Amino acid sequence: YNMMILRIVYITEVKRCPYLDVPVNGNKTQNGSAEGSMATFSCNAGYDWQAGASVRTCQADGTWTGSNADYICGKQGRNSLQTYHL
Repeated sequence: YNMMILRIVYITEVKRCPYLDVPVNGNKTQNGSAEGSMATFSCNAGYDWQAGASVRTCQADGTWTGSNADYICGKQGRNSLQTYHL
């Protein structure tokens, strides 16, 4: 008798999160763009983190947690802020 083997392979598209830019007057560490990857932001010496999430995680749908709000590193002891738009 003849035996036919049917192999079904499911191919799924792996969604990647876009690489995020470095904030003005700040730093970024990003360990990839796949689900579960993390991006961590900080400010240079003399600047304080003023707004936005300082840690974001890549989600399965290819988006980062948090919002694309302004990321702000403000000069310490001053009212002027350096704003970074994602």
